[in-house]
Amino acid sequence: MGTFINTNAEYGEEYEDSVTGFIGICTAITKSRFGCVRICLQPKANNKEGKIPEGEWFDEESLEVGS
Repeated sequence: MGTFINTNAEYGEEYEDSVTGFIGICTAITKSRFGCVRICLQPKANNKEGKIPEGEWFDEESLEVGS
């Protein structure tokens, strides 16, 4: 039986972490065994080489929709 994750986050939407100011696109959503929903934010490439930095994980509650 599968498990559903109840979240308002949407893949491809830009979010900002209210604690760190980190901004990125939602690329993954996970739920821990104890119910904590975590969102992976992938930042945009910002260097001349075009390499994309690694994504970072944040608690859903600390994220705000980016502008």
